[in-house]
Amino acid sequence: MEVAASAAAFLQAAETCIRVAHTFIKKIQAYRHADDRITELIIRIEGIWIKTETQVMALKTLGDRSSERLRRFHEQCLRRLSVKIFAATAEVEAYTDGKMEDVSLTNLSLNLGPINKIRYSLFESHLRKTTESLQAWHAVFDPSWFLLILRNDTAIDTILGHFMGSSDHQDLGVILDIRKNIQQSQRELGGTSSILRHQHFITSIHDEIPYSSLAVSTLRDTGSQVILDTTNYPEEIDRARIFKYVRDLANILSCSDPKTLGLLKCIGLLKKFNATHDLWQFQFIFALPPGTGTQPTSLRALILQGQVSLDVKVVIAKAITRAILAVHSANFVHKNVRPDTILVFNEPTPQSTAAFLVGFERSRPEGANTTLIGDMVWERNLYRHPSRQGIRPEEMYVMQHDVYSLGVCLLEIGIWQSLIVPGAPARPGQLLHIDEQLRMKNQLRAAKEIKGVLVAMAQSLLPALMGISYTDIVLSCLTCLDSDATNLFASEKDLYDEDGILVGVAFIEKILTKIEAISI
Repeated sequence: MEVAASAAAFLQAAETCIRVAHTFIKKIQAYRHADDRITELIIRIEGIWIKTETQVMALKTLGDRSSERLRRFHEQCLRRLSVKIFAATAEVEAYTDGKMEDVSLTNLSLNLGPINKIRYSLFESHLRKTTESLQAWHAVFDPSWFLLILRNDTAIDTILGHFMGSSDHQDLGVILDIRKNIQQSQRELGGTSSILRHQHFITSIHDEIPYSSLAVSTLRDTGSQVILDTTNYPEEIDRARIFKYVRDLANILSCSDPKTLGLLKCIGLLKKFNATHDLWQFQFIFALPPGTGTQPTSLRALILQGQVSLDVKVVIAKAITRAILAVHSANFVHKNVRPDTILVFNEPTPQSTAAFLVGFERSRPEGANTTLIGDMVWERNLYRHPSRQGIRPEEMYVMQHDVYSLGVCLLEIGIWQSLIVPGAPARPGQLLHIDEQLRMKNQLRAAKEIKGVLVAMAQSLLPALMGISYTDIVLSCLTCLDSDATNLFASEKDLYDEDGILVGVAFIEKILTKIEAISI
């Protein structure tokens, strides 16, 4: 009964949203030929709605094949969108006296008096704000759309395939391609075509990216630059198992849309051999994202270079938060989220700055067998939850461990000071007072105390630098595995379900939605 009620509530919200949106689009279309600026804004709004309507119609068709929690989240999103559009419609009517006749630049200049020309200027400003509001709404809604990748139901592919055939919706194509690769990996098929490349696929010139394990190389046939990302799996792990992990991940990342997911597009995978010609590691080959004009740098290097604007901090923070969800939506855990594995293209303007999560050194499918093998490198452990530190970590790795690592990175972005001074050996940064903990023999106690130091740093430093909302987000990440009331993920129903969708929705509601709401 509860499921039926949830489905009915979603359908009502969807139909209301479609009706309200159609009314709004009809009203603004009367001004499509007013002038170039107005026309461009209207076209952008129409484009946003075409994408949204396709998504809503697909979700209506999916019905109860979507999980109940995800359906409730989509219902709430659509109700918020309806309120936004209804308010936008009322403002349009206020600025235009509710008139619906076709308006051109000529009749505006001939017929509008001073008062109406002021109204017309306000109308343009309103359309611009409406466009920004719709884009902000999509920044929260779109990631939840990708959680459909996790749903184990082949009927979803048929339904989404139908809508893919009737619309030009890039996200649908990405979802279908990733689902196809996941299904093939589960059937041990390994993809429709091999992602493996010959060693001569790239040139022998590799320029290391400072403070990372990444390098820049070039394709031998085209000369295009690429990013090389080498794995670092422990010697004890069977190479046949590793090959399946990295092959499946490479196939999934070959479907990535970097702008949407925050993950670079993989165009190849190389096998790396040791001196005795035994298979040792693997190397992902990533294409540079389109539209980037600067050389990539690691987030670590960028922080060490000095201060950046608040806008740039927020852009980077949002990008890596989206990337964490994208990795989970692909049914993987990253296991290595830190400034050394975040690649930044620091463009001249904050709006064009881009950040991407790389460093897939030990990634594996979520829920796959784990050897619980770690290390004692403190500068890596700093970004790991206490339960995941040491030679033999206590717990199997889950998404929340990546969320904790995200919290440490967001703290570092907020204060814009490196928590680590690179070197041999590495030292704690100026603000990170953990010398006593690093000398402790009880490693678990030290790890828990260091976590407490990070939480205290967030509480004391971030409010003045980044604001209360950003501070709360960081604290939510750092406490995401705590057992007390400070943990926004504390409810068991938010943590585990068959498809992994519940924790994804919780992450969107409690982390992603809040960080996307931050504007400068």
